[in-house]
Formats: sequence, C-alpha cells, structure tokens
Amino acid sequence: MELSEDLNYINYINQFADRKYESALVALEKCLENASGDHVKKSFILGLIADVYFHDGKIEKCFEYFSMSEVADTESLQPKLFFAKFLANKLKNYDSAVKKCEEIVRLATQSPSVKTDDDFGSDYYISKAEEIRSFCLRKIAEEDGGK
Repeated sequence: MELSEDLNYINYINQFADRKYESALVALEKCLENASGDHVKKSFILGLIADVYFHDGKIEKCFEYFSMSEVADTESLQPKLFFAKFLANKLKNYDSAVKKCEEIVRLATQSPSVKTDDDFGSDYYISKAEEIRSFCLRKIAEEDGGK
C-alpha cells in the first residue's frame, strides 16, 4: 500500500496541521508498523517523526529520529540530504550542515551510482549537497562579518 493510501498517514497530516503533535506521532508510529520490510518507507516515516519532534520543541528526539532514518535506509543518501537541509534551514546549524554535506559528497564520490526508478544518482546528491554547503558557508561568512 502506498503511504498516501494509509489512513494513518492521512490522520498524521490532519493532526500535524492542527498542531496536535502527540496525535500526529501516534499516527506515524502506526504507519511505521505498516511499513515493516520497506526500508525506504521506514526511513521516510522516521524523518517525518523527527520533524514532528522539532515542531514540538523536542530537539534531542528530533536528532535521534533523523539518525534512525539514516540507519533505516543506508542504501540511499536521501535521508542524509534531508538531515542536511533540516540542519541548514530549520536549525540554522550551518557548521553541522556543512559537515553532513561533506559526508554526502564523500560517500557519493566513493560509491558512484546512477539514477534509477527508486533513487537519485550520485550526481544529484553531490549537486544538492554542494548547494546546501554553499548556502551554509555564505551564512557563516555573513555571521562572521557581523561580529
């Protein structure tokens, strides 16, 4: 079943939109149960859980779930890219985002892959990681210039 067809996922969307974070987490945990055996879907859901924790102000739990998301889908760099975007755009933790981007580029360079129906290729990940890294380095320079 596609995630968009899962009533628990639809419930999560509604609860999250209403800022009912505990209920959104319950719905996502049910989605996680339904995703057993699908590491890509599991990783995606874990990333959503991380985002809910962020919005609920539970940053440590947020990091825990982003880490779990990376572990759930080690075949793709997508979870790492999501984490890098989160670090840069939501937490404004530019140094950590730069390090995550450097990790993505290193891994994509060490094990090049081509685009498939299931995943983007190495070139995509390198390009996006460099984009985020450049953004972060500009922000770091702006902060340093203001001091």
